[in-house]
Amino acid sequence: MVQWGMTPLKAMQAATANGAELLELPLVGTIEEGREADLVMFRRESRRGDRARGRRRCMVLKAGDVVAGSLA
Repeated sequence: MVQWGMTPLKAMQAATANGAELLELPLVGTIEEGREADLVMFRRESRRGDRARGRRRCMVLKAGDVVAGSLA
């Protein structure tokens, strides 16, 4: 979507919150208490210049539960 002219924020909203609203899925689409979440969180390695390779997975959530890693 960004390659087609959307800002990164608008592309993320289109793929998450807006899509969930369109599909009438009230428990998904945003990160809020009481919502279900499937997320992969990354910690950025500041010493690397390349954005894709400069990140490493630190936590995975499925349906709001941590299934791998931690933020510690």
